[in-house]
Amino acid sequence: MKYLLFLLLSLSAFANLHLAPPSFDYRDGKAVFMDIKEATYDIKYYPYFFTSRVKTTFTFELKEEGYPLFDFVPMGIRGKLNGKRVPIRRVKSPGKVTSYRVVKKKLKPGTYTLVLYTKVKRLAWYGLGTVNSGFFIKDLKEKKFLEKFVPANLEYDQYPMTFNVRVKARKAHKVVANGNVKVHKKNHFTIHYPAHYGSSSVYFHVFKQGKYKWVTDTFRSIDGRDIPFTIYTKWFLKPEKFLAKARGIFNELEADYGPWPQDFYIVYGMALKGGMEYPGATATSLRSLGHEMFHTYFAKGVVPADGNSGWMDEGLASWRDRGYKTLTHPGYDSFNLGGHSVYKRNTDKNSYKVGRAFFAYLNSKFNLKYALKDYFQKHKYQMVTTNHMINHFEQLTGLNLRADFSTYVLGGNGKSNYVEFHEHEENEHHIDYTDAQIKRML
Repeated sequence: MKYLLFLLLSLSAFANLHLAPPSFDYRDGKAVFMDIKEATYDIKYYPYFFTSRVKTTFTFELKEEGYPLFDFVPMGIRGKLNGKRVPIRRVKSPGKVTSYRVVKKKLKPGTYTLVLYTKVKRLAWYGLGTVNSGFFIKDLKEKKFLEKFVPANLEYDQYPMTFNVRVKARKAHKVVANGNVKVHKKNHFTIHYPAHYGSSSVYFHVFKQGKYKWVTDTFRSIDGRDIPFTIYTKWFLKPEKFLAKARGIFNELEADYGPWPQDFYIVYGMALKGGMEYPGATATSLRSLGHEMFHTYFAKGVVPADGNSGWMDEGLASWRDRGYKTLTHPGYDSFNLGGHSVYKRNTDKNSYKVGRAFFAYLNSKFNLKYALKDYFQKHKYQMVTTNHMINHFEQLTGLNLRADFSTYVLGGNGKSNYVEFHEHEENEHHIDYTDAQIKRML
């Protein structure tokens, strides 16, 4: 049954091009966003040479004529379009809000195959004939999703992905991933990720066998399913503490929002504070475990489509963290959390403090937890924007909420005077880790 559900999700179509930013002028035409139908990554690690190489194959569709856009952050990329070499360049968005990679060939609407060859020095950290590589993402700064490691589309797109992974080493390695993992032989793995995943979804970690401590258990969902939980940590931590806390949070969230959205859960327990969520997985400290597990419903169950949409998930998670409070006024006059440029790609750092105040205010108008449960069931595995939330809440409650959203989360440049919590507590759960900190995580 689990594999059948996975297969059905992998074959489903998620057409989200209407959620992409607008095309913009480029050379003698337009730079246009693509709809990726399928992506395959052939990843090879060479620990004896301290390097790695990736061959990426996109099957993509264009709906309008122009120069196709995707993204890849590191230097060094070569491309072939339908078997012929094609230049890949960088291009800035209107207003220089962000930048992308552009295929420097104007194409008619249609379906194409793009093959990309990349070499990334920091795709992994190497030991004596070993690899430790984790595609750990961040959301408070732009270009920190899958595009940091391999070529990928923007956050709006959902498409099935396949990772073919080989570690060219004598020592045995292991892969942990939130997809369907197949082990072919020592150091040779294939991972299939379902079609509702995107650039902020992939959990992928490969490392030498025996490196971490493990504990596993099964949680019984309210719908009768057995949900396997896997916890792994470094040797100086206690995975049993993460497991015990996870069980209580699991029961709390199911009671509030319904059956667990995934058929499994992976916890990589860290000593560093903060964490980050993925569908069916998290890399987190013990303190932030509840925050990250909440995101299984809102962030990775109902998924933000762009940088202007991430405020909802962080505001909701922070509202839950502080005890689901109710406020008759949010405590500030106006704020802009989700009304930035359409090309914005990162979550506003004020989403925790300002967002939770706004949701506490909405809770004085209607039963927000009940509305969220219905919202989750109606939009599960879908990409959403602020407009989706407004429309859903208005239809469910019969209230006119657009003015409140416009003032308190889509407003001008007014600053919040909501000071119930200290400044350093605002973003305690999602930390913008440096590469040096990520190395310590591994």
